[in-house]
Amino acid sequence: MLSTFAGYQFYARNPAAAAKRVGAEAPVARDTAYYRANIGKVKSVDDLLNNPRLYSYALKSHGLEDAIPNRGFIRKVLTSDPTQARSFVNTLNDSRYRALAAEFSFSSSGKVPTTAVAQGAAQEDETLGLYSSRTLVGGTQQADIGYYQAHIGNVHSINDLAADPRLYRVALQAYGLDPAATPLASVTKLLESDRFSATGVADQGAPLSNAVQSFASIASTAALYTASVGQDATAQAAAGVETAYYEATMPGVRSVDDFLSDSRLVAYASQAFDVGQSSKAVLAYVAANSPKTTSKGVTAAQTADLLRSVLTSDLSRSGSVADQVGGGLRQMAAALNFGTSLLQGVGDTTATVARYTQAAGTDAASQTAAATESAYYAAKVATLRTPDQIAADPRLMAYVTQAFGLTFALAANDAVKRATVTAALTGDPTDPRGAAAVAGQAFVAMASAFSSAKPVYAQTATATESTTDLYGQRTADDPQAAAAETSYYRATMPGVKSVDALLGNSRLTAYLVKAYDIAVPAGASDADTRARLRAVLTSDPGDPAGAAVAGGLATRRLASAFRFDAKGAASAQPWPVPAAGTAVQGDAEARATADLYAERLGPNVGDQAQGQLVIEHAQTVIGAAWTVDDVVADKHVVSYLAKAYGIAFADGAPDSAKASAIRAILTSDPHDPKSVASQQGDGARALAAAFTFTKPYAGDAALTRDARPDLAAFAAAFNFDASGQVAAPRVAQTERGTSTMLALYRQAATASGASAAIVTSEAGYMQASIGKVRTLDGFLSDARLVAVATTAYGVTQPAGLSDAAWTSRLRSVLSSDLADPKSAANKLGGAYRKLAAGFAFAPGTTLSGGATLSGGVAQAAQSAKAAILSADQYVSQAMEDEAGASNPGVQLALYFKRMAPSITSMFQILGDKSLLSVVKTSLGLPDGFSKLDIDAQARLIGDKIKRTDLTDPKKLDAFVQRFAVRYDLAQAKATPPSTPFDFLASGTETTSSSLLETLHAKRTTTDASSVLNLFGSS
Repeated sequence: MLSTFAGYQFYARNPAAAAKRVGAEAPVARDTAYYRANIGKVKSVDDLLNNPRLYSYALKSHGLEDAIPNRGFIRKVLTSDPTQARSFVNTLNDSRYRALAAEFSFSSSGKVPTTAVAQGAAQEDETLGLYSSRTLVGGTQQADIGYYQAHIGNVHSINDLAADPRLYRVALQAYGLDPAATPLASVTKLLESDRFSATGVADQGAPLSNAVQSFASIASTAALYTASVGQDATAQAAAGVETAYYEATMPGVRSVDDFLSDSRLVAYASQAFDVGQSSKAVLAYVAANSPKTTSKGVTAAQTADLLRSVLTSDLSRSGSVADQVGGGLRQMAAALNFGTSLLQGVGDTTATVARYTQAAGTDAASQTAAATESAYYAAKVATLRTPDQIAADPRLMAYVTQAFGLTFALAANDAVKRATVTAALTGDPTDPRGAAAVAGQAFVAMASAFSSAKPVYAQTATATESTTDLYGQRTADDPQAAAAETSYYRATMPGVKSVDALLGNSRLTAYLVKAYDIAVPAGASDADTRARLRAVLTSDPGDPAGAAVAGGLATRRLASAFRFDAKGAASAQPWPVPAAGTAVQGDAEARATADLYAERLGPNVGDQAQGQLVIEHAQTVIGAAWTVDDVVADKHVVSYLAKAYGIAFADGAPDSAKASAIRAILTSDPHDPKSVASQQGDGARALAAAFTFTKPYAGDAALTRDARPDLAAFAAAFNFDASGQVAAPRVAQTERGTSTMLALYRQAATASGASAAIVTSEAGYMQASIGKVRTLDGFLSDARLVAVATTAYGVTQPAGLSDAAWTSRLRSVLSSDLADPKSAANKLGGAYRKLAAGFAFAPGTTLSGGATLSGGVAQAAQSAKAAILSADQYVSQAMEDEAGASNPGVQLALYFKRMAPSITSMFQILGDKSLLSVVKTSLGLPDGFSKLDIDAQARLIGDKIKRTDLTDPKKLDAFVQRFAVRYDLAQAKATPPSTPFDFLASGTETTSSSLLETLHAKRTTTDASSVLNLFGSS
């Protein structure tokens, strides 16, 4: 027989190969295959207990085979919630029982809970929050919310939702949908779609205003189609079938490929718009652009290419493909939105109609006529994509002329009028030299009401306000002169379209230098100053190497207030905003913070004067901050916030600890009673509330709401399957899985030296955010979530691996199929497998869902990924049993090495006779050790073993090797037991359930005899 040391080295040298060999042995492979094939059929704890093969496999995988006869005890373990501190399983010292309970999801009644609901709690909260923001505050709103909360739980299908007009109205209005104008077929199609799949209807989440075809345009197309078919009953019935298909399918089309791949949609639209594929214009275009054209006409492939080119044309550009072919094809391109957005939003249409109605006469006849024209306008404008479509329609031209009071030169003919309107609608209405401004203010108002007009501002209205506020603060000694300069600045800035125009105006330049306190070197010429400011204003304030950052806080703040591109032109897009929002602290909150700080300074004039300098410095830093780290990086700002809100630090605390404490407060939720801020009192809560760093998770770009919430957000707010029945919510992680992961995170983060405040803050953020995750890319885009997950499972970014490569690796791991030995998680092994198993991301970066069962979707007793990890543990147990058959010491060594990293308390060692045996032997503890008080035993072991050593592979291996050597020495002096547990046997295979509970329960007294009974005398 090999020595314990040699046997341990044999298995430990290549554990993966040893496990693979043992796992392939017929008995083990057969048991594993049976378990994985049948565990998903378990719907209650009785199903598991009454299946000997599944039951014994589950317990053996945790090394609990001795407890197999004690079914009553195991029932209490499995129906106990390991996430609840006072649950039965958490009264047991042996951590193996907690691990067993955590792997299953039985309720206290022993059933697998059915999770099929129309909306989960988070989804319901989001829906009602949106509804509140979109409706007037008052009794009606509150009544609607109360009704929704009381009745949404009774919805078991889409039909149930639609059958309740009040529920249906609230649900659609919350997401910006008009129940009266949105066909039920379209809503059903959305809610039945798999919004988390790559092909799901709502996957891309295009805003409603940018949908491929608006509901009004779909209705218009349907009317054209119906008019194009025969009037007999048969033809109309067939048209009704095709129209229903078109209306139900078009809301889900997200690309030209989606449209062209559906022959029924193409045929429908082609007939509706009377597309003539053999027209002269089509033939001429194809002949000019395809060398393979023959006299026989256009081929199917050429038709497909032509359709793609037409539908993706930029209709705002004269000479586009759609313009060249004209006719029905151009009308189809204008009706479908594959490249351009709606010409006018709903709100602007309403405002335009109001203008027209006001301009019409007040008599009944005039108002009736106005109503008729307004109905025509509202229906027509919803289908338009380009300004020339307005100019081409005499009724629309007349409508906008009267609505906006447009006036033309007396000599202007209709062509000139159309050209003037088109030019105004395609230019920048804020440009004083633009077509709209030249034509007059009425044209500016008109252009501002349409999306085709592209206003470009060098500075947003909010940034202008901020700039003028700063200027006012720095010119308080001469408010009259300051007011005059500010009026000039406000009036002039909208017309500034380039950095050169800005800096070419000496009054504007002087205004900015004063407002942002830009230091001008002595002797610097005006040209030098302008050159420096130009470099700052055209640089990215987020680029560490840019001129804005290099110049310090003042220049960074200046650059952030404008949006010029690198060439100095005003850009339609601002620089990327800070992660926490456009401002980390609002103006009102900044003033309140300054007031609190000033109050705490006391009446001393000198202190107040010095305090004003501190306030100004802090406000400057906070105003330029993009992240919480920008704020706490300045120790003076940390002291300022602490003093203002009465935050106390420990005596002698270093600056880093103070910054860490303030950071934890700023990133915690002041409304959560368990958050860091709430636990530290009113002052900390007020500090957290004064900043915007607690912005909720928003990593899923597909579900990010624009000005109008998108269809994807609406679809994701409900849980219906493809048949319209309620289904289980799609979640990235189960509640129990999150609790288990956070327990691992707290243990690992604390061991690594993270402060309690940071650990609590980050765990709270994960708890609040994980339920909102809908895609793997969304999860990976949130650094805080990734940090918690990787810390919990002991996965670290290798040195030298770039951030991009690290993210790519995590994406591959988290989307791995653990049943595939070639998957990334299996190739990397170890902690990566546990990380992948901890989440519900399926291959393809989507969320996996539950199996459909009769009566709804039930959560499995054990997930497929958890079953695979159970199989891993079972194989490990089988390998240890194999080793123990020839040398019990090797079995003990392998078991300790496997279990040690999960040890969080010395009492776990005392409660596990195998772990205790290894520890006593390795440390050379005397026979009388077990006669000590149990607390004394725990202290003694804790003095000799650091918990961090148990997670350090090298130190752990050294500890186990020392055990092996000492075990061999001890066995040389005595006859070894036939099994590794004989000398510690306590007869658990024949004990009753209640006695077993006593043996595993935490000790409540210090009676030495109970310790002897529990562990045996040594």
